Amino acid sequence: MNFLRNILSTILGVFISFGILFFMFMFFIALIGGGEDTVIVKSNSVLELNLNKPIVDYAHEPDPLAVALDIEENVLGLEDILNAIEHAASNNKIRGISISNSFSMAGISQTEAIRNALLKFKESGKF
Repeated sequence: MNFLRNILSTILGVFISFGILFFMFMFFIALIGGGEDTVIVKSNSVLELNLNKPIVDYAHEPDPLAVALDIEENVLGLEDILNAIEHAASNNKIRGISISNSFSMAGISQTEAIRNALLKFKESGKF
């Protein structure tokens, strides 16, 4: 009976240690992938807005584990789009904006906010 108990406790210990190692590995992967990427804008650049994803009012920071496992829906934040357009208007290295979109997955108010931001961008003299 002691022999069976020792085998079962060893198997249980192995499973627990593999579980702990798995979660530690995922934690380190999340730390490595969580860094901010620095974008370098070259002269005469064009900002490309790819609006082929659903647009929500506020897009939270993606969970690194959910992104790694591809279980989180990929959405665009309206505030992120508006900030990108505003920064492009004030950046001298950006000459214009190109919009890549065949079907908009945004509401009427979101579309109007993007339109107004683009009109304000056009006032800066850029295309």
